[in-house]
Amino acid sequence: MKGILFGIIFLIISILLIPTFILKICDISVPSRDMPIEKQIVESDLVISVYNHNTKKNMELELEEYVIGVVAAEAPAAFEMEALKAQAIAARTYALWRKSVYGDKGCPDHIGAIVCTSHLHCQEWLSTEELKERHGKKWMKQYLPRIEEAVESTKGIIMTYNMQPIEPLYHSASGG
Repeated sequence: MKGILFGIIFLIISILLIPTFILKICDISVPSRDMPIEKQIVESDLVISVYNHNTKKNMELELEEYVIGVVAAEAPAAFEMEALKAQAIAARTYALWRKSVYGDKGCPDHIGAIVCTSHLHCQEWLSTEELKERHGKKWMKQYLPRIEEAVESTKGIIMTYNMQPIEPLYHSASGG
């Protein structure tokens, strides 16, 4: 009986002490709220090459115009403004990450463009004409200005690690 009692006490002490020792030997620090947050701002008048998978042609688009089309296609326009802003930053970062990977030659899968308009490969992108056709005039009047506001308010902001664009992977639909 003493052996079982000793075993239980040893187990409880181990459960309490092992995490304490692990925390002591690991260098874990919580960022201070006073630490400055660095924003990486990029040129917003940058032009990128986009392969339109519907027309099978490359297009040259201003980065911010591209981001508007991606946010409109990837995120429900009725989402909270902060969610739309986050989507805009992710979309912009993704395009610039691909540009940093493929350079001016572009992705071999896109016939020289750095991104394509397919949600199966890159990020879905819709032109204003496609948005109007898909959603109608009422949607364009009610929601497109919200998307444009989200993109404009985050203009030029991207996510970085060591001053380089990250690969911001996300999905627009979750199965659970």
